[in-house]
Order: sequence, then structure tokens, then C-alpha cells
Amino acid sequence: MIFWHILPALLLILTLQVILQYRLIPECLGNRELSKNAKIFWVVILLLSLPGIIAYLLAFQKRAGAETTHDLRPQLNRNIEESIFLGLLLAFLLYVIAIVRVNPGNLPIASILTACLVIMMGIHYLPHERFHVLRGVLPYILAILIIGQDYLSVSEDYGFVVLLTVALVIIEYSLRYNIIYFWVPLILYQAVALFKFKAAQGYLDGDFIAGYILSNTVTYCFVTATFYFAKRQLIQNNQLHYLMKELKGKTLQLEEAGILKERSRIAREIHDTLGHSLTGAIIQLEVARKLIDKNSDKALEAIIRSQEITRSGFNDVKRAIKALNPLGIEELSLSECLHQLIQEARDSYNFYIEGDIDLPEDLSDDLKIPVYRIIQELITNSIRHGEASSMELTMECHDNTLRIQNHDNGKGCAKLQEGNGLRGIRERINQVGGQVRFSSQEGNGFTVLIHIPL
Repeated sequence: MIFWHILPALLLILTLQVILQYRLIPECLGNRELSKNAKIFWVVILLLSLPGIIAYLLAFQKRAGAETTHDLRPQLNRNIEESIFLGLLLAFLLYVIAIVRVNPGNLPIASILTACLVIMMGIHYLPHERFHVLRGVLPYILAILIIGQDYLSVSEDYGFVVLLTVALVIIEYSLRYNIIYFWVPLILYQAVALFKFKAAQGYLDGDFIAGYILSNTVTYCFVTATFYFAKRQLIQNNQLHYLMKELKGKTLQLEEAGILKERSRIAREIHDTLGHSLTGAIIQLEVARKLIDKNSDKALEAIIRSQEITRSGFNDVKRAIKALNPLGIEELSLSECLHQLIQEARDSYNFYIEGDIDLPEDLSDDLKIPVYRIIQELITNSIRHGEASSMELTMECHDNTLRIQNHDNGKGCAKLQEGNGLRGIRERINQVGGQVRFSSQEGNGFTVLIHIPL
């Protein structure tokens, strides 16, 4: 008799299980991140029962969040929400079996509990937008049915089933909805319970009523608050996962944009330098061609000059390519790389740098390339725009701050305008959270002061 009473509920759960298996098994087999043995393992787990489905959903919650989260709305990860619902549904089924067992032959109770299962599935699976009004009513119908079966039941030991339905509503609905709904099951449950006590005993002591209401209210509030804060935490985790994914994507985009910008700058430098050098070489060779029969000495000078121009242009191209990926920047310390840069400026440009570089050996790798690029651009700016022949460079670390001060002997300017080079320096410093100040006076060179937090 008991089996036939719970059979509809069992068939509902079994149907839901089959539907979920039909959806999740192909998803598992199509997961490229899993090996063949792992796929077999998870298929077996999925075929076991609802606990196996819950385990699968929890194991692949991040993947579901990555596929379905597209904004920062306060919502749960799809797999987390599904697994919580299935857990509550499974717990409710166990309570159904227990309640039917203590009420043998009571078909109304079995029917009410089966109807509750149907409503719980409707709450979870009905489309929110399309059935908005119906979903707003279902929790109240569920509460009335649950309290009704409790009134009909001969046992008072299964009141916790009310909390399961309340927990489901907390998970499925917004905070605004739950604030209103929160009190309905509590008031109905305690009113029906006290009515049953009075009908059984004929009289209820005031102290008993107060103690009963207080104890049930505290338990109810504690359990519902636990579910509510757990839901908030899960939503925050889901939003954090989304933000981390967005941050990673934006970081990659910025890195790609920075690389493209740097490559464009290098390509422009190569184009300008090579074009200038080849133009000069062509002119000198043209002069040599015209003078080869008239004045061989002048022709030879023109050829030698074209060689010098070509060699200089070739060296400029090599420096531009080298700037794209500075040699040794990963293997050497920043101090060693900067000393190489200073020596290269002296050898290639006759540009002398008096450097006082005092940097720690364990300087963060995240700062090595930005600082190297900044110093490189300062040198280029002083030579190209300031027409300087020397520079004083000081680099030191104090109070977790890298301080860089630079002054050249260039022509300076009365009104400083930031071109691509200085803007590039400022952008690099902003990216590492630093500050920079440029200053210049006509005839008194160019000064830069930089502070970068370590």
C-alpha cells in the first residue's frame, strides 16, 4: 500500500532523472577537456542516480558559469542552482517516504506531497519571463499544501519539510520576494501546530505557547538566514568569476593593443630610418656614377659616403628590431640591462650618460621591461628632440618606491608639449601605478622625475 502511494512521486523523480541524464551525458562526452577514461567515469556517475547528477554539476560549475554568465545580475551559476535544487528535491522525496510511512493508507497526504513535488519542479523549470505571474503564486500554494499535509499527518516529527520548501524559494527567488514570503510559512505552520495541540489536549498553557513560538521562530530564522547568506555568497562568487574572466580578457586586449602599438612604432622607425638612409645612399651613388669618368677621387668619396650611410641605416634598423625584444632583458638584472643600454648609447650615438643606478637584484619582473623601455625612450627623446650630447641619470629605491631622475644638456624648450614619446612614457608609468613630472627650460635641457611603487 505504501509503495503505491509514493509511486507517483518516484515516477516524477525518475522522469526528471532521465531527462537530466539525456541532457548531461552528451555534454560530458563532448567535453574536450576530459580524457576518454574521465568521460567513462563521469558517464557512470551520471547513470547512477540523482546524487551522481549533483556530483557532476558541482564538478563542472566553472564551465557552466563561463558559458552562461554574460553580465553582473545577481544570479547563481547555472550548475550550482541546479545541484542545490536537486539536493532539496531529493531530501524532500526522502521526507515524503517517511511521512507516508507514518501515515499508512492516507491517500490525501500522499497526493498533497506529490503535488508539492510538481510545484517545486514548476518553480525551478518554468521560464521566468513567460510564467512570471504563475511563479509568483506557486510558493504560496506550496506553503498552504505543506501546512495542510502537516495538519493531516498523525506525526509532528517532520516539520523540517517546511524549511526545505522555504529554502527552495530562497534559492529560486529574489530578496524582495523572500522578504514578503518569509513570514507566511512560519505563521501558518505555528498556527496549525498550536491548533492541533489544542484540539488534542483541550487547553494550552500561555508559557507553552510562548516557548513553542519562540523556539520555532529562532530555528526557522536561523535556517532561512543560513540559506539566504549561502545564496548571497554563491552569487558573489559567480560575479567574481565573471569579473575575473572579464579582467583577463581586457588585460589580453590591452596587451595586444600595446604590442600592436609598439610594433607600429618600431615599423615606423624602421621605415623612416631606412627610407632616409636609402635615399642618401641612392643620391651618393648617383653622384658617383656621374663622376666616375670625370673625377674618380670624388666618385670614390661618394661611394664611401654611401657605404657609411647604408651601414648607419642598417645599424638603425638593427637597433629598432632589437628594441622590440631587448636582448638579455629576461636573463639579466635590470641594472645590467641598463648599463648595456648606456654603453650602446655611447658607442652608437656618442651620447654620454652619467648613471647612478642603485637597484635591488630582486626587482619584480613586471617592472623590468616597462622601466627599461622608459629609460630607452628618455635617451631617444634627448637625442632626437633635445639634441643633447649627455645625460645625468639617477635610479634608487627608498620606502618601497623606485625613484628615477633624468636631466640632459639639450636645447630645452619654453613651452613643453608631449609628443608620442613622452605620452608613451606617461602611459607606461600609469600602467605600473607610478607618477611622472616633465619640466624644461629653453637652453637648460630637459628634466624628468618618476616615482614607481614597488
